[in-house]
Order: sequence, then C-alpha cells, then structure tokens
Amino acid sequence: MLIHLLLLFSLVFSSSGELQSSNSKPDFTGSWNARIVTDPNAPIQQLKISYNDPRLEITRTLIERTSRELKTRGSRNFVFYTDGRGEIQKPVVPNASSDSVQTKTQRVGEKFVTTASSTTKNSDKEVTSDQIVTFEVSPDGARLTETLASVQEGNTFSTIRLYDRVSGNGKDINGEWNLRQSNQLISLTVEHHDPEIKVARRVVTEAQDKTEKFIYYTDGRGETNDRNGLPTKSVTKWKGMNVSFSSSSKSKGDGITINTNESTKWTISEDGQSLIEITETKVSLDQGYMSPPKPTKLIYARSSSPLPK
Repeated sequence: MLIHLLLLFSLVFSSSGELQSSNSKPDFTGSWNARIVTDPNAPIQQLKISYNDPRLEITRTLIERTSRELKTRGSRNFVFYTDGRGEIQKPVVPNASSDSVQTKTQRVGEKFVTTASSTTKNSDKEVTSDQIVTFEVSPDGARLTETLASVQEGNTFSTIRLYDRVSGNGKDINGEWNLRQSNQLISLTVEHHDPEIKVARRVVTEAQDKTEKFIYYTDGRGETNDRNGLPTKSVTKWKGMNVSFSSSSKSKGDGITINTNESTKWTISEDGQSLIEITETKVSLDQGYMSPPKPTKLIYARSSSPLPK
C-alpha cells in the first residue's frame, strides 16, 4: 500500500512538473549572433562629385540592376559652398510641400563638413537637432568615407559609409564613387530576469562597430531607451510564448508630420538554439500611408560567449 502511494505521488509530481515546464515562459538569457549577407542584386548607390573651390557639387544616384542592364532609378543633385556662405537645399522628401533645408559647409583640412540645424516637435516637445555630413578621401585616393551624424539633446548617433572610386584621377574628391556593400554581424547579449530584459545590441560592419543598450519590462509598464541617439518609448508584453516590443513616434518638421509604428517579436526555437526576431514597420505622412516594407526576419544562433572586442 505504501509503495502504491509512493508511486502515485511520484506520478502526480512528475506529471505536474512536466506540465509546469511546458507552460513556463522561455528565458532569452544568453549570447545570440546573426549575420546579414549583402544582396548581390541590391541597387547601386553612387555619388558623382565635382569640386572647384568653393563650389562642391554632389549628385546622388540610385542605379537598379536588371537582368540585362543597369538602370537609373532616381537622382538628386546638391550644391554646397565651402566658403561658409550657406546654401538652400531641396526638401528631404521629394514632391512634398515642405520648406527647404538651410545648410552651411566648410572645408576642414581634407574634410568637407556640411551642417543642417532643425527644430522638430516630437511627442509634443520641441527638439533641436544638428545633422552633420562629413566627406573624407583616403590618402591613396581610392576610398571615400561619408559620416552621417545626428546630434540631439546631447546625444550623438553616427553612421559611416564607405565608397570605392570608380572614376576620376588623382587623390582628390572629384570623380564617381560607389557605396561599398558589406556584410553585417549583429550580436545580442541578453540578461532576462522576468519582467526585466536587458539587451546589449552590437552591430559590426566593415566601416564601424557600435553597441546600444536597452532595458525592457514584459509586464507592459512601458520603458524609454535611447535608440539611434533618440529617446524612444516602447511597450513590452508577453504574447503566449513570444515577447512583443511595440513603439510609436510622431515627429514634425519642415511642414511634414511623420508617424512611425514598429513591432518586434522574439521567439525561441524548440531546441533552444535559435532566437527568431521578426520586425514590422509602418510609416505614414500627412498625405497618407507609405507602402510598408516587408517584415524583416533575423535568426540568431546561440553562442557560448559574446563577440570579442
């Protein structure tokens, strides 16, 4: 009888434990790595630059690859003056009824630096920001580095692009330059103690290595993190066995209102060795919704340790 009771207790306990395990939420703690390989058929981003002191003319062109030929899909022309007189540029959004952008350009050594200051209304708060674009040619004249920096409320976020020379002689900035396509390695280091999730997101490319840190709360209380140099509010919740991160923002500038809604979902594979991240983004202007891009899907592989510095 005692043996039967012990067996019954053992079966009930075992069954209860398995049930609890099957219904428990996943733990995202760990190091996760994903590699984004460049699409060989991606459009070519080209710069054509002509500099005759103090006039600096830059034409940005997007060239589409087709099965038979290269086809220009869009082109924008800009003129700058390195003597600091300032210049008026076209609106950022083509065909939009917005004010033009005032910029100021100077040459600092071998660098060409253009600055545009603007005031936008973000979540009912006026924010002043500086957009700084810097061009610098490598000493051998073969590579052009473009640095795009956004400075807002003491935060600076920079993106670096590398271009290879395709025409032009000498070591100056004159000539045609194609944007170099390089793979990306994205690494997540996650500390998960529900409801708190701490994430260090590191993106490594040929041009730069940058890390951003975030804190989320799965009980839906909401959180604010600096993202791309800007404070971003989000709400995090469990949806079944998945975690959902949702954020929305509204900004106004140059007569345009831009609404952005982004939703990201995290799922762990059944074997626990992969983290699947799916992101959907919707952007609308005053004139209506823009055609939304397809959801992006990244699959991170579990790693024994973070990426080395």
